[in-house]
Amino acid sequence: MIDAHIHLDQYTDIDEQINRWQEAGIIGVVAVSTDLRSSCRTLELKQRFPSFVYAAIGFHPEQPLPSEADWNEWTGLVKQERPLLAAIGEVGLPYYSAEACAKLPAYQERLTEIAAIAADASLPLALHAVYD
Repeated sequence: MIDAHIHLDQYTDIDEQINRWQEAGIIGVVAVSTDLRSSCRTLELKQRFPSFVYAAIGFHPEQPLPSEADWNEWTGLVKQERPLLAAIGEVGLPYYSAEACAKLPAYQERLTEIAAIAADASLPLALHAVYD
């Protein structure tokens, strides 16, 4: 059994958590990211737990759009760390606030770029899908 969507970088007691999960029969987790910092931390966790963590790096749609510097660094990470990646994510469109919806075209453009990067790297997307 695997956990197909977890923000592992947000845990503080990761060693203890992973031990408990493994004792319960969990054999791996897909660790999704929310921004550049989260992506870097997720990659660190992948290197630390290579057979347990399946890394997905991305920009969560509930976060502000990344700065150009963060975007450029993230796209470099995708290329540089491709062998460590299982997916691109968590990504999607913002539908939780009126402010974010007002910026929807910019988010749509960025998501299109992310999807193209994922396709070029032969990686699936871990989508943040709102169902309400």
